[in-house]
Amino acid sequence: MKTCLALGFASILAFQNIALAQEIVITPEEVAGVDQTLADWGCSGGQIEKEPTGVYEVEDADCPTGVFDFHIGADYAVIVIIGH
Repeated sequence: MKTCLALGFASILAFQNIALAQEIVITPEEVAGVDQTLADWGCSGGQIEKEPTGVYEVEDADCPTGVFDFHIGADYAVIVIIGH
């Protein structure tokens, strides 16, 4: 019985995490801001996602020196660059 309750509780938590993990819609203005930040670094492309904190994550941006992931703040300033 305890195992069933534990599994049920774990399932509920997992479902809540999936619901929270849904993507946040990014406006065209936000995309333009992120694209401009990437262009300022000589980069382009990549997959943009917005976190609930307001931070944009760009995966696989093409840059002159390789492919990078960027974390960009709500003010469009680069927070972190991660090389592959």
